[in-house]
Amino acid sequence: MALQILHRLILYIATLLLPLSAAILDTDYNMTLPRRLIALEEHTSIESLGIGDSLRQAILKSFGDIELLRNVGEGRIAAMDEGHVTLQVLSQISVGDTTVAGCEAANNELATAVRAHPNRFRSFAVLPMAHPVEAAKELERAVQHLGFVGALIDNTLNNGTTYDDEKFWPVFEAAERLDVPIYLHPSPPPPDRFEAEYQGNYDDSVAVRLASAAWGWHVNTGLHILKLYAAGLFSRHPKLKIILGHNGELLPFFIDRIDRQRLNAERNFTEVWNTNIWVTVSGMFTVRMFEMLLKVTNVDRIMYSVDYPFINNNAGWNFMKELGQKGILSQKQMDDFGYRTAARLLKIDLAEFPRCTRQYERFDVPTLIVVMSSNGTRYSIGWYVTAVHPKKQILLNAFDMSTIGHLSPGQWKDPNDRSTTKRRLDYWIDLAKVLEKGDINALFLADTYGGYDTYNNSLDDCIRRAAQWPMTDPTIPISAMAAVTKNLAFGITASTSFEPPFLLAKRFSTLDHMTQGRVAWNIVTSWKKAAFKAIGVDSPIEHDQRYVQADEYMRILYKLWEGSWSDKAIIADKENDAYMDPNLIRTIKHHGKFYHLESRHITDPSPQRTPFLFQAGTSPAGSQFAATHAEAIFVSAHSPEVLKPKIANIRKLAAAQGRDPQSIKFFGTFTPIIGRTDNEAWEKYETAKKHASTIGGLVLFSGWTGIDIAKLPLDKRIDESDSQEAHKVTSMMSAFTTTSKEVPEWTPRVVAEKAAIGGLGPVGVGSPATVADEMERWIHEADLDGFNVAYVTTPGTFEDVVELLIPELRRRGLYPEKGAKKDGLTIREKVYGEGQSGVRSDHVASGYKYDVYQEEVPWAERYKGKGMSDNAADEVRGALPEWVLEGLR
Repeated sequence: MALQILHRLILYIATLLLPLSAAILDTDYNMTLPRRLIALEEHTSIESLGIGDSLRQAILKSFGDIELLRNVGEGRIAAMDEGHVTLQVLSQISVGDTTVAGCEAANNELATAVRAHPNRFRSFAVLPMAHPVEAAKELERAVQHLGFVGALIDNTLNNGTTYDDEKFWPVFEAAERLDVPIYLHPSPPPPDRFEAEYQGNYDDSVAVRLASAAWGWHVNTGLHILKLYAAGLFSRHPKLKIILGHNGELLPFFIDRIDRQRLNAERNFTEVWNTNIWVTVSGMFTVRMFEMLLKVTNVDRIMYSVDYPFINNNAGWNFMKELGQKGILSQKQMDDFGYRTAARLLKIDLAEFPRCTRQYERFDVPTLIVVMSSNGTRYSIGWYVTAVHPKKQILLNAFDMSTIGHLSPGQWKDPNDRSTTKRRLDYWIDLAKVLEKGDINALFLADTYGGYDTYNNSLDDCIRRAAQWPMTDPTIPISAMAAVTKNLAFGITASTSFEPPFLLAKRFSTLDHMTQGRVAWNIVTSWKKAAFKAIGVDSPIEHDQRYVQADEYMRILYKLWEGSWSDKAIIADKENDAYMDPNLIRTIKHHGKFYHLESRHITDPSPQRTPFLFQAGTSPAGSQFAATHAEAIFVSAHSPEVLKPKIANIRKLAAAQGRDPQSIKFFGTFTPIIGRTDNEAWEKYETAKKHASTIGGLVLFSGWTGIDIAKLPLDKRIDESDSQEAHKVTSMMSAFTTTSKEVPEWTPRVVAEKAAIGGLGPVGVGSPATVADEMERWIHEADLDGFNVAYVTTPGTFEDVVELLIPELRRRGLYPEKGAKKDGLTIREKVYGEGQSGVRSDHVASGYKYDVYQEEVPWAERYKGKGMSDNAADEVRGALPEWVLEGLR
């Protein structure tokens, strides 16, 4: 206590002495914590229903002050605030069998409490389960007329009857039809079972505990779920949603054993557990048990619950802090557990509730942060003054491909999707207008040169599922789109493997002219055997050598783009009939290991000369190449903690080459599914799941990684040894085998779920605020600069980004305001600032400019025998980075 008083005194003195505009007392500032808390199974007692029989009364008394149950006003809200609870879902305590009229009256009282505090409470209905037909009608009334979010029912009737008899199933049918969950809550055993099973050679107070919280509640509720499963309830009602408290009522620890017993011939219990059942912690705030639960239950099916007033709200907050301190959950998982899963399941619109932005807060003024931490016995105090951190402006590219099935195959079946019209110019013109309206940075166009034939060792499923097949040329629609836009840029994928540098240089110079500097090139080195066979080559060259070859390719392009033409070459001298001065257009004479060229660049310098340069590799060789050549890098992973070290490594490599590491902009894959509310977004997600082609997603995965996933058991852990292909996308292999908190294990089952929608990276589902939260998380946790926004349906996803998401990003100061940037800027100016149309001075291409470049010694003269001579090495060491020299030896 004395230290706490000292802590506050320090804060008070600091605010008096330091010229700061704000001071914050925060014990949890740098901790991963949920940005809201929704607590389920938070009990109340409607006086007209009483508190049940003598055993129920004895159980209640064993928990302490039960008067708190009846407070559904300011006292309860104060306790919620103390424990950081945003919203409570109220539920009537177990009182045994109730009449129909009693339940109606109780639900009316609960509805009154919710209406009095609509931003703090929701409610579960109490149902007369002894009268199942009437109970179903009361559930319908409570949901449709009172706004309840489901029902909480006793585990059994007073006599111990469970609900596996079909006469009770009208309640479950109604819940499935209304799309609300049933919370199956423990209840005491009937007197005869209490006497036979729980009384013994000990005090009756011990028997009461054995029959309730110590054991009986949990084993009997778990047994009831198994009886419902064995009776076929979940087969009859496959969309039924059941909530279990207390970490799943012991079931998670027996799932494999239950599956082996085959209690139901139609569905195994694991499937029911992962499809029909959600779990709350119900005040069981033990980290060790929570970690065990995570091993068998996806975190997005686990929800926060305090079990108030029997457990204090502060105990729940301390539990969340312990999870944060130990790093058990990522920020996304913490938010899912704390509130998002509950909001999604109960259809609660999060826009109505405040959010804490502590983790990503940026201060416009210097602010004193005083931090006190405790390990339970000792306090430590520290403080610091924040710098002024302007918010990072997020860059957004729309991510598309000239094919039907890009990263969410199968969505062409959705009548709102226009993927099948990409062979017509009107698709691209309409899309460009949408993106221009939203001030999108660029349309990033992927490309591929051959089909995906690893899955089942055949191209058939690639063709059948339209998994990036068929494919048209991405460069053709660019001019049409440029003609209807002023600011939208275009990132075009092209390979260094299939055409001479001279042809690519001409094409991109032309496009840069036609768009007035709005062209970027996404540099790829091709790896697909089918693509090489299509041009008459048996096999791609080895992975790392591809990048050595590509480095030479790039340097030829720089010579053509930057070094062939003087800025003064166009003289337009009408009197002497001279438009250009041939003496100011240099002939490039390049003789390297892979390429030979003797020519002037046939196209005059475009607005950028060198197009803005994207690249997508994060393998060791790809990272070196990116650090040398890329101005922006396209990266993919399903967790920011997987991306963060890769991004940090490339920035470090760039700095070692004399580049500003922050000048390289990183764009992560992100697929948003946005609604005006979270519930609307999740409805869109469910629609997308209906249209998704799981096989199509697996075809893409197999092609990227070289793993024929069709041949692997569903629950086998995937690793690099599963790839039978020498040629694959190394960065993709890493993305789908590197585990994280969010994906603790990659198996074919997990890949099937991830690959069908979004493919390469995260899928953000929710309202504009929810999706913006997720984008902010990735920006700060992975050190991204922006996103390549992939679509589920096109143009629908992009329209939602423009109409719903961008206004939210602007409200947060994360996206430029309309008109903040001048019209007609080149893409490089849009990224680096007005006036920077050409490559930066610290970029390797700047060394090839007309006024500074000197032709290199031909490659053949640099080498003698198998190695590089000492003299030749000295000559080229200044021009080529060490990783390239090593590859050439």
